[in-house]
Amino acid sequence: MLPRIEIVWDSNDGRQGRYYNRNRTATIHIYERNFNPNATSINVQGGNAQISGWSVSGDGTDNSVNTATVTFSGRWRLHIYCKLNRLGRK
Repeated sequence: MLPRIEIVWDSNDGRQGRYYNRNRTATIHIYERNFNPNATSINVQGGNAQISGWSVSGDGTDNSVNTATVTFSGRWRLHIYCKLNRLGRK
């Protein structure tokens, strides 16, 4: 099974889908049994951001979920880079 990355936003009610009058939080889920948080970086350009550490839940199968949250304010751009498994897939 291929690794999967999912980003869930706490609010999608921005004006024109781009302008928000409050902070937003992105919850990042990476589904991968061999996930390595040390091979993953979350970068935010612009604005202010608070990035949590990674939490892991699951039973060691491909359905294991690795989760981090990023809370943003201001104008920003989100970048996620990860080497998803020991085989070096990016």
